[in-house]
Formats: sequence, structure tokens, C-alpha cells
Amino acid sequence: SDVANAAVDILMLGVPNFGMMAGQPTNVLLVGHLSDPSRQLTLIDAGAEDGYDMLVTALASEGIEPERIRQIVLTHCHPDHVGGARAIREQTGATVFAHPLERAQIERFGNGVEIDHWVGNDELITGDG
Repeated sequence: SDVANAAVDILMLGVPNFGMMAGQPTNVLLVGHLSDPSRQLTLIDAGAEDGYDMLVTALASEGIEPERIRQIVLTHCHPDHVGGARAIREQTGATVFAHPLERAQIERFGNGVEIDHWVGNDELITGDG
């Protein structure tokens, strides 16, 4: 089969959070061709700010270099979903996507993350694979 067209992988990581949702992890998804170190990945949500080190450790345990993350898609503005985005963006240079209806809350809870692209309704976000 053609490896370039193989189905993408989805890795779900439960990133602990210590805020109002403490006790249950925040699900963070990594999408792309995970086993191919030459391929770029998309991170869906970023976990809480205080979960960043745990996220990097989880990626390392899977043999995934954080620098492969080229896109971060923030689904909504809760601190346990956007809090870690700034640190990941700073480490990887990934492009950050969010919906403009989340702007005020991301400014409040996003720890200064810069949104590179405000996604319009019905806009398609594409990644490697």
C-alpha cells in the first residue's frame, strides 16, 4: 500500500489538570502519521498550563518529538484546553487556530497565547495527512 496515503493516527492523551476540573484529565488529541518522524502533526487542544511538562513527557514516551507539532487547534476556551498552548507554540513554532467567538475568553484564560488564524464558519483546517 502507499504509505503516503495511509490513514492517519489519532493519539489521545489525558493531560492532568488542577483547576476546577481537577480529578479528571483533559483529553488532548494528536493527529497525523505518528510513526513517521518526517511527518508533521496537529494537536487538538493543549491541556492546562500546569500540564505542559506532563504532555511533553507523554509525547516522549511515545517517541514523538514536540517539534513535529506544526498546528494547534483550540476547540474552546476553557483553561484546561488552552492554557498550555502558548508554551507549545513557543517550543514548536506551531500555528494556532481558534474560532473568533472564543477570542475574549482565550485572552482571559490563554496565558498570552497568540492566535495565528481565527477560523471562520465552515472553514476547513488541513494538515499533513
